Amino acid sequence: MKKLCLIVLVALFGLGVAVPPASAAGQLVSSTPAAGAQLRKAPETVRLTFDRPVLGGGANVVTVTGPDGKPWSSGAMGVDDNVVTAVLSPQPPSGDYVVDYTIRLGEPSPLTGQLRFTFAEPGSSGGMSWQTWAGLGTIVLCIAALLTAAAFRQARARR
Repeated sequence: MKKLCLIVLVALFGLGVAVPPASAAGQLVSSTPAAGAQLRKAPETVRLTFDRPVLGGGANVVTVTGPDGKPWSSGAMGVDDNVVTAVLSPQPPSGDYVVDYTIRLGEPSPLTGQLRFTFAEPGSSGGMSWQTWAGLGTIVLCIAALLTAAAFRQARARR
C-alpha cells in the first residue's frame, strides 16, 4: 500500500511539473483585419480580441498609422469584455497600415503589440487608377497632335 501511495504521489508530482503554468501576460487571440491581411475595401474599425477581459478606462491605447505616417484611428475606442474596437477615419489612402496597441488585461504591466495590414483599392496602381493613366495618355496624344500640326504649318510656310 505504501508503494502504491508513493507511485501515485510521484505521478501527480510529475504531472504538476510537466504541465506548464498558465500565461500571466495574456495575449491577442485574433484581429479584424487579420495580421498581414490584403484588403480591397477600407475597414471602418480595427477589432482586437484578447484571451481575457480588458480593463476599461483610459489605460488602453490603439493607434493605427497609415502609409502617409498619419494616424488613421479617430480616437474613438470601445471595450466590450475581451474585445477592443478602434474606429478608423474615413477615406484612408491605399498602402500599408500599422496597428500598435497597449492594453490592460489586469496584469501589473500592460500588454503591448503590433500588427500590420494592407489596403489597396481595386484598380489602384501606385496610387493612380487606370482612368487616371488613360486621361494622362489622352492629354499626351493631344499635345503630340498639336505639335505635329504646328510643325506641318511651319514647313508649308517656308516653301
